[in-house]
Amino acid sequence: QQLTQSQLLDRKRKQQQEKIVRKQHRNELIAKWHAFADPNAPVEQRRFQVLVAARLHARCQEKVVAKAMDRLRRYFEDE
Repeated sequence: QQLTQSQLLDRKRKQQQEKIVRKQHRNELIAKWHAFADPNAPVEQRRFQVLVAARLHARCQEKVVAKAMDRLRRYFEDE
């Protein structure tokens, strides 16, 4: 089945819109995960904090992860 030029343009527009939505969703997810890390920590520590948050999130809900990350942050600040 051959598509008309209009149908091809519609398909291309739809694909571009889907790509934009995926990119926005990806950026939202990145922002969510980075929110668990201490913004004042060095890059290496923030990366590790995001990794820990991701591992916790595999077993817990976001509220629990946020509390755990806050407790860990306070614990290491005291040292």
